[in-house]
Amino acid sequence: MSGAPDNPFDLLRLPDVQWQEGLDPVRAAIAAFDPEHPEPLGALLNAEDPLITRRALSVFGSVGKKGFVVLDAALALAGHRDMLARSKLLDGVLSYPRRLNPTQAHIVLQLGVDAEDIVREKVVAFISLAKLETLEHAIALFSGSLRDEHEEGLRLLKEEHEDIQRIFDVAIATNTLHSIYGLAALERMARKGLVDRFPSYSGGSYLGASVLANMQRLHKLHRKTGSSAS
Repeated sequence: MSGAPDNPFDLLRLPDVQWQEGLDPVRAAIAAFDPEHPEPLGALLNAEDPLITRRALSVFGSVGKKGFVVLDAALALAGHRDMLARSKLLDGVLSYPRRLNPTQAHIVLQLGVDAEDIVREKVVAFISLAKLETLEHAIALFSGSLRDEHEEGLRLLKEEHEDIQRIFDVAIATNTLHSIYGLAALERMARKGLVDRFPSYSGGSYLGASVLANMQRLHKLHRKTGSSAS
C-alpha cells in the first residue's frame, strides 16, 4: 500500500490491511533481525497491543539462537492471551534451553499448567533439556504447595524408569505438574538412549502423541550419533 513504511518491524505495528499485497512482514522481520541491533524487535515485544506482541513473538520464535538477546522481553509475555503466542515464545526458548538462568527458567516452568497441550508439550521438552541445577534453583523460587509439586516432579525427572508405559499412561491421564515432569523424564531417557521400547498409545491427546513422537525421534538420533541430542 502506498505510504506504508518499508521497515518490516514498523509494518508489524500496522493493521494487516495496510500491508502491501504479497508481503509477509513477519517473514521479512525474521530475515532482517540483527542480534547486534535488537531494538526494533525489543520495542515490538514491549508494545501494549496484544496483536503486535503476538506478531513479535512469532518473529522471536523463528530467529533461533539469535533471539537470546531479547529473551527477557519475550518472557515478560509468558501470560499472553493467545496460545500460539505462548507457543512461539517457547519455540524461541527451545533454541537455547541450557542458557536460561533460574529466574528465566522459573517463568517457563509456570507454563507447565497452561491450558493448552501445544504449550505444555514444549514445557516438557524444555524440562527434559534444561540443566538440572538450573531447574533446582528455579523451583526454589516457588513457594508452598506449588514448590512441593515441582520438587516432587524433579525427583521423578532424575530417575531412570523401568515401567515407562505406566509413567506415560499416568501422565497422559492427568493434567498436572507431575505429568509434565513424568513425560520430560521419558524424553530425557530417550535422548540418552536409555529407552529400548516405547509406550503404546492410540488416544487422541496432542500432548501424548507429540511426546511419543519426540521419544522416537530422540532415540533414533541417539542410535545414529551416539550422543544426546536436543
